Amino acid sequence: MIYTQNNKFIAQSLELSRKLSINSQEKFAHFCFIFNKNKLISIGFNDTKNQNSKALYFGNRYNIQKFKKYKMIHAEISAISKLWGRLEITGKEKIVVIRIGKSGLLLNSLPCKDCTTILTALGFKSVWHSVENDIVESEL
Repeated sequence: MIYTQNNKFIAQSLELSRKLSINSQEKFAHFCFIFNKNKLISIGFNDTKNQNSKALYFGNRYNIQKFKKYKMIHAEISAISKLWGRLEITGKEKIVVIRIGKSGLLLNSLPCKDCTTILTALGFKSVWHSVENDIVESEL
């Protein structure tokens, strides 16, 4: 993985996702890490089994019908909601989204259209995300 050698925040995200995924009961685990410079400030994870009032809040605030109807929280929204009201989100933070299989292999994990809508509204221009066996940066 080319990016882990040069980016401490990517290496830390990979290490944490591997440790946290051990407890997952699913085929894969999906995480979002938010960094201010190289300091980890929030970790989020997908929870598609339980309804979450934070998903409803963001659905109402950004008019995301899926979050209003199903109230399931995505990793990106989970991580952002932990910062909401605690730290100012400037859009200059680095976001890393990782989907990791039980075997430890990285899987494709570009944020969905709804999460991209929210990230863009908050000022984010790009996101680091897993693709098959690598981490890449993509514009939103």
